[in-house]
Amino acid sequence: MLLNGKELSLKMKESLIEKVAKLEKKPGLVVIQVGDDKASSIYVNSKGKLAREIGYNFEHIKLPTTITEEEMIEIIEKINKDNNINGVIVQLPIPKNLYATKIINHIDPIKDIDGLTKANVGKLFTDKAELISCTPKGIMTLLKNYNVEFEGKQYALLVEADSSEEEPEVVLMRYTEEGEEVFFETIDDDDEFERVSEYIENLDTEDEDEE
Repeated sequence: MLLNGKELSLKMKESLIEKVAKLEKKPGLVVIQVGDDKASSIYVNSKGKLAREIGYNFEHIKLPTTITEEEMIEIIEKINKDNNINGVIVQLPIPKNLYATKIINHIDPIKDIDGLTKANVGKLFTDKAELISCTPKGIMTLLKNYNVEFEGKQYALLVEADSSEEEPEVVLMRYTEEGEEVFFETIDDDDEFERVSEYIENLDTEDEDEE
């Protein structure tokens, strides 16, 4: 089965445009980028384009690689107090001399769009998370849209992610809304990755034989 994420995203975009248009005040989104990483710049520009199309007030704060953790935290704390800003994203990766986890954890959990603060990650364990990391949330939304059933099925999720992004995937994908357990494994070794890939292919073959 081919799941068309683009088609679903367009429907969700149209729905959001309608909802935002009815608001008395436009939501505000800020993305903080450190340095000139090419991929990050593309991602930020894409986020900004979409946010503006939906009707958000979007601000891109671009910082030099010479900035310190303390200076970044000060910027985030000002954003936390700004009532015109509803959400903030620290675009990853950031330079290695900056401790990403420490910086992200200074974001007000209510404004933590990526859902990466300890507060929001912790709430995933109790099913009380208000903001969930976009990758696992997107996966689950797509599966739900296609009425993919987990009961009695075996699934494997192979994820290549930054360490700060892995935990939400583990928590959300390990247990679906139906409470079914999903196999999850982080793989660094190429041989191990090939072993698990073969295992998944064998599962697919077994399912076809049963049908």
